[in-house]
Amino acid sequence: MYRNHEGYADPTAGAAIAHMTRDERREKRMLHAAETHPVNTHPKTTRRKKSKRRYNERAENAKWIKAIIRAQNQIRNQETENEL
Repeated sequence: MYRNHEGYADPTAGAAIAHMTRDERREKRMLHAAETHPVNTHPKTTRRKKSKRRYNERAENAKWIKAIIRAQNQIRNQETENEL
């Protein structure tokens, strides 16, 4: 509650001052939010992105592992053919 210079409650003056500074406070909040929170950081969105990224990484790893196993099998097959 706003109090005047004598210490008494002054709701009318308090409401007027609050109304004048409302836009300033809103701009300040929006600037702070823009500085601290990058775009598209809603928790659900980031969770989806993270899980999709993990899925893609696992799929990519699986492809590499399959390729390595295929190459190892080919080398083994060549070695066994050379022995015969």
